[in-house]
Amino acid sequence: MASAKSHASRSARDARIRRVSAIGLGRTALERGEWRDAKRAFEQALRRDVTPEALEGLAMAAWWLDDADTVFDCRERAYRLYQDRNDRAGAARMAVWIGWDYSSFRGEQAVSHGWLRRARQLLEGLDDGPERAWLAIREGNAALFEDADPDRARTFAEEAIRVGRSIRNIDVEMMGRALAGFAGVIAGAVTPGMRELDGVNAAVLAGELSNPVAIALACCYLVTACERVRDTERAVQWCNRLKGFCRRWGLRPLMAVCRTQYASVCVWRGAWSEAERELTRANEEFAASRPALTADGLTRLAELRRRQGRLDDARDALEAVGRFNDVLFDELDVDRFFYSVRPYYKPYRVGRQEYRGANAGDFSGINEIDLLLGLCRGNDPYYSQLLVEKMLFMRPEDQESLRDCMRRRDFLDQFLDVLDASAHTDWFQRNATAFLRVCEAHGRVAAQHHDRLVARFIETPSRSLDESHLVQVTASGPPLPVLLSALEVLRDLRLAAPRDDIPSRHADLARLRAAVGVAA
Repeated sequence: MASAKSHASRSARDARIRRVSAIGLGRTALERGEWRDAKRAFEQALRRDVTPEALEGLAMAAWWLDDADTVFDCRERAYRLYQDRNDRAGAARMAVWIGWDYSSFRGEQAVSHGWLRRARQLLEGLDDGPERAWLAIREGNAALFEDADPDRARTFAEEAIRVGRSIRNIDVEMMGRALAGFAGVIAGAVTPGMRELDGVNAAVLAGELSNPVAIALACCYLVTACERVRDTERAVQWCNRLKGFCRRWGLRPLMAVCRTQYASVCVWRGAWSEAERELTRANEEFAASRPALTADGLTRLAELRRRQGRLDDARDALEAVGRFNDVLFDELDVDRFFYSVRPYYKPYRVGRQEYRGANAGDFSGINEIDLLLGLCRGNDPYYSQLLVEKMLFMRPEDQESLRDCMRRRDFLDQFLDVLDASAHTDWFQRNATAFLRVCEAHGRVAAQHHDRLVARFIETPSRSLDESHLVQVTASGPPLPVLLSALEVLRDLRLAAPRDDIPSRHADLARLRAAVGVAA
């Protein structure tokens, strides 16, 4: 009997050693950026015993691999197990992460804030630890990006810095400094803010930080700040170094963001070939790791190719945007989208500047395509008023790019200028046909946006709201029916629809189609 008990004890001890060894291997793999190896190690540990540590590790590996279902399942189970163990710090750590997951994966900000609030409750009365610093960073991030309050963001950043220095944790201290620097840039303190970000990313490249999440966020803050203030020289210097760093660590989503931001810098500098290489690689990386972000990269690529005069490629890029939009429209949950996004025209403040909320129209790319194709015109009172209203809400670099497009003669007018003299020539037939295909692709995407997105995700669910609640749908903007009517006009301008009540280019395009034998 004693021998049997001894054997059972040794077996249990050996199982614990194997479980702990698997968790240790998983954590080592995470530190090295070997996400799939980490996933296998934590799965092995869970086959032997379900522990919150193994679930937490598997969730982190899945997070880097963009496996959202596994992330939510493992973190919520780990939270409950830490609670059962009365490990308040562990439960708070999971609550912070779950809050971030609800924001970044699902866009459910109210749920996200609830988890962050729960994390702060759990940490009450506990000594300083990394959990408190990460909570401050998450709350500061929300203050900056959701509430547009850089002052509150800096307060949270200072808390993270204090905790990091107190517990001698360089990762959370540097994250606090990165958040403080970025908040400073947003608030208008550009020079000190950028210098703070320089210092943090120097520490990243020097190998002082070991937490991949801290490293990734520090890099993201820097490249976003560079693009925000159009600091091209600083962006070039840092992006070149950070791309190599991301490649070594396997930070694919971050690397794609870096490439996209860097491509914008290349466009500003006129380095179009380099911009094309970066955007092509970024789109490949987005497709593999963050499919929902691919449309942004493809739209930038379409705009680049339009600038290059590569009309066939511009058409292909716009058609790819349409295909990715189809996927989003099929997968988005209508109610979750409608009740989670910021009201369509809601304003918010960044420093002394006022911006609108979740309004994709505040990006200039689609307007640049409108103007350069000639489907919309800057001298049209309706469209020019729309541009004037939007210009104040655009980033400075987008404003400059849009103004440049407004000064140029559009493609449609240029083709019409030489139609009588050159319609019979090969170059005219070839290029005019390619131009018409781009116009058709642009119109299809515009119709897709209005008929599938606006109608399904905004107009239809708004019908279930009480009249009093409808006021908040467009916040400071026009009433919803007025807004929808304006969006319908934009759709028909981009389609060159046969309407007499708007300055549609339908007749001009019909004339060009007749000259090259292209059916409508």
